[in-house]
Amino acid sequence: MQISTFWQGNNQLGEGPYWDQANRCLWWVDILGKTIFRATERGDAVQQWLVPELVGFALPRPDGTHWLGYQSGLHVGKLHPDGTLTTTRVDAFTDHADRLRFNDGCVDSAGNLYATTMDMQGTEPLGTLRRYAYSTNAMTVLSTGYVVGNGPALSLDESVLYMVETIGHAKRPKAVYAAQLTQQGLTPDRLIIVWPDADTYPDGVCTDQAGNLWVGEWGGTTLRQFLPDGMLLHAIALPVMNPTKVAIDPRTNGLLVTTARVGLTTEQLATYPLTGSVLLVG
Repeated sequence: MQISTFWQGNNQLGEGPYWDQANRCLWWVDILGKTIFRATERGDAVQQWLVPELVGFALPRPDGTHWLGYQSGLHVGKLHPDGTLTTTRVDAFTDHADRLRFNDGCVDSAGNLYATTMDMQGTEPLGTLRRYAYSTNAMTVLSTGYVVGNGPALSLDESVLYMVETIGHAKRPKAVYAAQLTQQGLTPDRLIIVWPDADTYPDGVCTDQAGNLWVGEWGGTTLRQFLPDGMLLHAIALPVMNPTKVAIDPRTNGLLVTTARVGLTTEQLATYPLTGSVLLVG
């Protein structure tokens, strides 16, 4: 597979890539940089919106607004062409508000949001998986017990939800999990991918046009593709560290990969200078 630079930059914690098929552009965030990005399909004409808090994702809604996963809670925002934004709060974290933030999310075909939260200290399973209804903004907690909740991603028919525990703890090892979506919520999740590297961690997850899973890697350089049952299909070594998550352009099947520079040493950055950019693999 060919690997090139889609956008060259210095994201401290590039995350949450989302391919906007309707507008043929890529959205992503730099969580620590408190910035939302939008780039055309060629990786140029990049627009940026500075936001007042850490932001885990900016996901388009059917009405042209965005779900914004802020540190303090969920907002709905309108991103204006001049780089300004107007927001309305949907909810706020109450329990453990000083430790929680949104980390990742996905939307279904109706615009409903599925989002994960995490313990910013990375030690306690305080994170949850939540669903927000597009029509009412009503929130339902679907799953609990995450130190660092990542994903989620939906199967092609939107009947299965895939979730990631990045750090792991005694009751939920670092791994990728799956559960059936029902009218009542979620069935008990099942572990489908035992992480194959003891020294790295599973990061964001997305599904491709064949229904397979692409999983990022925190602390390493490898992008992996798995069958829905957890069998490894491909492992791609990248010229970056911390490939956090993939978005897929369905026209080309190109993989758009966000990356993160935070925590790297001078030597690591010298070896992997493209870390912090968005790569195109395909």
